[in-house]
Amino acid sequence: MSTTTLIDVKAPDGQQEGTKSKIARWLKAVGDTVAAHEPIVELETDKVAMEVAAPQAGVITEILMAEGVDVEPGDVLARLGDSHSKPQSAAPTPVDTAVPTPAAAPAPSSRDQ
Repeated sequence: MSTTTLIDVKAPDGQQEGTKSKIARWLKAVGDTVAAHEPIVELETDKVAMEVAAPQAGVITEILMAEGVDVEPGDVLARLGDSHSKPQSAAPTPVDTAVPTPAAAPAPSSRDQ
């Protein structure tokens, strides 16, 4: 039985102290295969936009921060696994797809005439 090693994708250390960053947009999704050094997410600061690359080749198993969220240097943004890793949330949460049956309409009474 083999174990899967997950690699954290972290927000880079800020160039200037006090600069806030936020997730501008994800370039990849859970379940996507990425190459080493391939950009997977864009971060924005008040001065610059930058891409964060995958530290190694693998599959995105988890995205931990949503677009628009403020991040700090060292925050874990996502996790990568090997090509045999199962994504943590690749399939959306099951939704009840049953169509509700409308309640039977009451029969008209003699008063409705």
